[in-house]
Amino acid sequence: MSNLILMRHGQSIWNLQNRFTGGVDVPLTRKGILQAKRAGQELKNLGINIDVVFSSKLSRSIETAKIAIEKFNSSGQISNQITRIEALNERDYGDLSGKYKDELENNYGKKRVLEWRRSFTVKPPGGESLEDVLKRIKPFYFKEILPLLKKKKNVLIVAHGNALRAFRIATGEYKTFNIAEINIPPCVPVVYKYFKNEKRLTVQDSKRNITSKFTYQIEELGLKPSIVYRNLSSKELIKMALARNEGVLTKTGALAVTTGQYTGRSPEDRFIVDDKLTHKTVDWGKINKPFPPDKFNQILNKMKTYEKSKELFVFDGWAGAEDGSRLPVRMITDHAWQSLFVKTMFIEPTAEELEYHEPKFTVFNINDFEARPELDGTRTSTFILLNFTKKLAIIGGTRYGGENKKTIFGVLNFTLPGKDIMPMHCSANLGLNGDTALFFGLSGTGKTTLSADPKRMLIGDDEHGWSDNGIFNFEGGCYAKTINLSKK
Repeated sequence: MSNLILMRHGQSIWNLQNRFTGGVDVPLTRKGILQAKRAGQELKNLGINIDVVFSSKLSRSIETAKIAIEKFNSSGQISNQITRIEALNERDYGDLSGKYKDELENNYGKKRVLEWRRSFTVKPPGGESLEDVLKRIKPFYFKEILPLLKKKKNVLIVAHGNALRAFRIATGEYKTFNIAEINIPPCVPVVYKYFKNEKRLTVQDSKRNITSKFTYQIEELGLKPSIVYRNLSSKELIKMALARNEGVLTKTGALAVTTGQYTGRSPEDRFIVDDKLTHKTVDWGKINKPFPPDKFNQILNKMKTYEKSKELFVFDGWAGAEDGSRLPVRMITDHAWQSLFVKTMFIEPTAEELEYHEPKFTVFNINDFEARPELDGTRTSTFILLNFTKKLAIIGGTRYGGENKKTIFGVLNFTLPGKDIMPMHCSANLGLNGDTALFFGLSGTGKTTLSADPKRMLIGDDEHGWSDNGIFNFEGGCYAKTINLSKK
């Protein structure tokens, strides 16, 4: 067995400025240098003795490789020279090189610019398509890399986003039709294992779920916890919740918790950030109340400071059971039981989906953090604030778990109508003849009970979408409040 490690270079100056870089030689930023050092440490921690290192002929790739290698040199693990290969150079963006992406989007539209950036066949004016890059990557992979792997050599390649996309097509990991969806963040090592007998490459499965890519995303959000637990099992979360005195076990072995002041949602404390995206698209009124962007940022920064050096629990998964419209979500909480709640309520990812998870909306819920209304602009110390521009919701001052799922339901109410999908607050089940029944009603009116008909198949008990393909559940589980429940 041998190993192939692919890694993109650290942040360059033009990455920072959001400009098309391509074949232009641009140096790393200070952040890019730090990213390379951290990646080098992670490579060292992997304990893989790297035999051969390749980079492109562009300085940002070469410097990243050099900085990363220094971590290995300190332990005597690697002393090889870097082989610079032109085939690994970034895609040539032609006339777009050096231009600001935002300006091009204003002039040509986001769709056209996205085609130039990610399409497999479309060439930017005077530049290369990803298909062109693949033509130069393939011979390098088959003639240079595979022979090394067959000789049981461990290989590190430090290159560029599009060069690595092409490389991952060449390895067979991705196809040309889905490579556009793959985001390759800076300095995140992707490890492949090559099995000579099977003549194939497989992506190494990380049992701990804390990958460099995930760590980078958490850092980009500005969070600095002491420990992050990601997608723990139900058994692990229950064990941690008990150890942290968050709840107790019932006679049946279920975890029981109390939610303090709030035994239900607090709709009066829910606000939506009023900005360019939402100002003319949200039906403002008693339910959808506006909130200033600067106050949102103020509270978010306070939450980051409050949570610094503490433990966080993260669940990455999906909202929506229909392929093509499901929303990749990230739920960040400060209580183990709340992570168990969202794990139960939303749809869990496969191991492969978790490895490449790119959240399109994040909920940051710190139960014990409270706002100061006179300074922060909230109604009370409790708040549920949605920012669609940042694709982020922040929640504080309440331990009621339902705020997590209802926040995502609110997000889907904003996004799905634009995809010709009607979001519905209802339960649903399916008859043996294929007939679907929908049960509409407010909380506590019997939707869950009515949908649990033993003669019909349950679709879901609370939140659904109606698309051209039919009715689908937003969630992966059901829940009902038990407060004031009696035998009668």
